[in-house]
Amino acid sequence: MFGRQKETRRALGTLGVVLGVMAIALPTALIGVCMHPDASCNLVMKPALIFMGVLTLGLGVTGAAMPQKLTERAA
Repeated sequence: MFGRQKETRRALGTLGVVLGVMAIALPTALIGVCMHPDASCNLVMKPALIFMGVLTLGLGVTGAAMPQKLTERAA
């Protein structure tokens, strides 16, 4: 949001999308969490990582799409 050029905002938005997807994939598909279903890593950490990944993904998509909307308004 602080970059002045639309290419910078688009690149940072794309990076946010990639980081959001990786934050979701890390506890679900790539590494996983501990095996015990009642452990705090399954009850707290996994849902928190998924929530933060979805939030980061949404902000990344918004940041990547925003430069395009800004240029459409100016034209």
